[in-house]
Amino acid sequence: MFGERKRTYNELQKLILIALRTKKLTKNQIYRKTGIRWEVIDRQIVLLKGRDYVDVFFAHEKMKIYTITNEGLRYLRKLTR
Repeated sequence: MFGERKRTYNELQKLILIALRTKKLTKNQIYRKTGIRWEVIDRQIVLLKGRDYVDVFFAHEKMKIYTITNEGLRYLRKLTR
């Protein structure tokens, strides 16, 4: 980890949105697909939800399942150009 470059918000959000593009995922599943730490995923999900790019598909006491919105898909297309 020492000497690695920190990823930008756009890079982190792009990885999360790409992971959510194909199916609905929990934070643990997002972590496994992207390698992004849980704390960072928490912060990025808050930002993505605030922009209406991600939504909670299912919520339980100990688990939430996230899904990408249509607005999130448009933003992801813009990022991947």
